Amino acid sequence: MRAWTKKDTATGAASPEELESAALAVAGVAEAAAVPVHDETRGRSAEVYVVLSPGSDDRAIEREIYRVAMPKNVWIVSALPMNRSGKIARCVLAAISNFTDVGDTTALANPEILNGIRRRVHAAKLARGETPTQLTREQIEEIRAFGQSE
Repeated sequence: MRAWTKKDTATGAASPEELESAALAVAGVAEAAAVPVHDETRGRSAEVYVVLSPGSDDRAIEREIYRVAMPKNVWIVSALPMNRSGKIARCVLAAISNFTDVGDTTALANPEILNGIRRRVHAAKLARGETPTQLTREQIEEIRAFGQSE
């Protein structure tokens, strides 16, 4: 499976990078990370995790992100997982979004936030009827590799 970095010309879907840029352009978004999600209907999709600026209206921002970016889901979180050098651990968020194992988290600066994010995302997805799908080995490797070359 090819890496997903540009607009998917077969489906017209925006890449995670395009969605992340759109989310960051919304007033009130302090940080954003978009990650690929394997979708039964579309094949590929993306979800956006955002951290809001203090005092921001989460519902208004969520609506605005959907208006400009069209991700599958927007997850508003208190913090994004970061590696020790301060880069967002997108591969960890991609693993959570895809119901896969996040792997070794010892290299994260803030691993304590993962359980809360995982519980919230998985509970919301299961409540909507989104169930974990059996991913191929290539799909799992793509998820683990996502964002690591940045």
